[in-house]
Amino acid sequence: MKMNTKILAVAVVAMFAMTAFVSFADDSDAANKTYHLYTEVIDADGNTVASGWESFECEQNNSAWAAAATVAFQKVMGKYVNDVRDYYITGNDDGVSVVYDASALWPATYYNKDGKWAWVEDTKTAYVGADSSAIIMWDPALYGTLFYADELPVGADAKNFIHVEQSWGSFWAKLPSTAPNGYGGGADYTLYIVAAVIIIIIVIAAVFFLKKKNA
Repeated sequence: MKMNTKILAVAVVAMFAMTAFVSFADDSDAANKTYHLYTEVIDADGNTVASGWESFECEQNNSAWAAAATVAFQKVMGKYVNDVRDYYITGNDDGVSVVYDASALWPATYYNKDGKWAWVEDTKTAYVGADSSAIIMWDPALYGTLFYADELPVGADAKNFIHVEQSWGSFWAKLPSTAPNGYGGGADYTLYIVAAVIIIIIVIAAVFFLKKKNA
């Protein structure tokens, strides 16, 4: 019984050590946040010709987000366009903007709001406040059919579109072809797994030491 008490004491100490370790790690990354960006390219026929998720970590401000998001954005754009330099993202205290070749592809932007895609209206807060965002680059020929459409396209499933109400009117726009957590969006338990392994090692070592001492 005395040995079990000692082992329990060691385990309690190890648990406190793990808590301190996790707390320290969380605090050290407090200024940064992990973001996920989905990019989709749609041609004049309405076909998705390039798409993909990219994740990155950066400070929680528009300029840092834009710089990191540009790298992620261009990785997908490079699958379809000849020169990714025509497509990038800028950010400052006034907000975030997608820069694009207006003669080729136009953007529609979304952010994760309560687990659903929402149309980006406030560019000052939408991107840095959400864990995931999406940019659809579409051919201008689709302007009045899949984006900024007065009515839901004939035969279209409403769940694949968003109806946006604005002061000057309303319109329908195609949603990204993936959910806001399509990147895999579960919690990252790596840190906790490492901490648990450390506890197990400490307890095993304590048991071995105490058994050897009492042999």
